[in-house]
Amino acid sequence: MIALVEIPIPQDIEGREQAGREVLRLLELLTDIAMRQAPTPDLYRSGVRYKGEGNGVQRFRLPYDTHAQGVGDCKQLVVWRLAELRRAGEHATPAIMWERRPGGWRAHARVRRASGELEDPSMERGMGNGRKGRRKR
Repeated sequence: MIALVEIPIPQDIEGREQAGREVLRLLELLTDIAMRQAPTPDLYRSGVRYKGEGNGVQRFRLPYDTHAQGVGDCKQLVVWRLAELRRAGEHATPAIMWERRPGGWRAHARVRRASGELEDPSMERGMGNGRKGRRKR
């Protein structure tokens, strides 16, 4: 299943906060759906790599589809990792971080572990030239 969604990213902080809440709701919904599907291989051993999407329409894919594609963006990798952690009994949650880029703001999805630690599956799977994707908050 692939859901195509266009959520405009306003330049004002209130608009960004609203857009962030909408993305978080979508990530939670997809994680709930992913939990009802057959488990996929461990994300970090799957061979799936990070590949960002351009601006505009964003694709929200389930782990099975991401695995079949062999690549995923931050949202897709976060849904996969959340489903893994929740199956293992940890209630991790999605987190949105805003990054200022040329041309405006951009949202980046990460995983907030039950401990409060932020984990970035995109970094673990190749974004940022192999920097570590885990850091304390």
